[in-house]
Amino acid sequence: MKCLYWNIRGIANSPSRLALKNLILTHKPNFIFISEPWMLFNNFPRNWFHILNFKPFAFNHRDDLNPNLWCFCSNHLNPDIISYDNQQVTFTFVDNNLTFGISAIYASTNHIIRRQLWQNLQNLQVQLNIPWCSIGDFNSIIGSHEHRGASPPARGPMNEFYNWSDSNNFIHLPTRGMQFTWSNRRGGIRHTERRLDRVICNQAWIDVCNSRHVSTLVNHKSDHVTPTLNYFNYLII
Repeated sequence: MKCLYWNIRGIANSPSRLALKNLILTHKPNFIFISEPWMLFNNFPRNWFHILNFKPFAFNHRDDLNPNLWCFCSNHLNPDIISYDNQQVTFTFVDNNLTFGISAIYASTNHIIRRQLWQNLQNLQVQLNIPWCSIGDFNSIIGSHEHRGASPPARGPMNEFYNWSDSNNFIHLPTRGMQFTWSNRRGGIRHTERRLDRVICNQAWIDVCNSRHVSTLVNHKSDHVTPTLNYFNYLII
């Protein structure tokens, strides 16, 4: 099973769509998560994903704002939506008679708002009690080793994220490729890079997967690595 996550920062333009199409054809994912599309899905060409044998199955909910997280799957899959809000979409699916859970994440840049995401994911972990992982842009780092820049990262939000994942026994899967997945794209001493994108899973996911990896792919007109974290696969024992 393979997932592709891209903080695309606008899917309306032709170069971004072509890049996404090439990523799909090259890596053949089963799930695709698009964050920051910057448009309504109803305004997107109706058959674009259908031609590539994908269908939309969920969007996050942001009250009066447009969804900024789109979820697609291969036509033969039928995910069950468990939860969605302004920062995540969580669903389950069945493969080889086993049920798995995935949360697609696009966390707020405000660390106070992110606290609600941490609480929701913690509750989902207890509720699901199955192999489960979350993938996407967490907009947070767990330590200064995930930051490069002249100014040190804020310690409070960083400690909150680390303590939350540690207290819940969440496992941060190692990522191949670029060490830092986001850049502020500024020059000189103002340049900052961070690892904001990752996959976090529970022990049950590790126990049933004897092959798994996360890789960053080539950046394409985005402040995030494109796709940001970007695909993982697993082979069920």
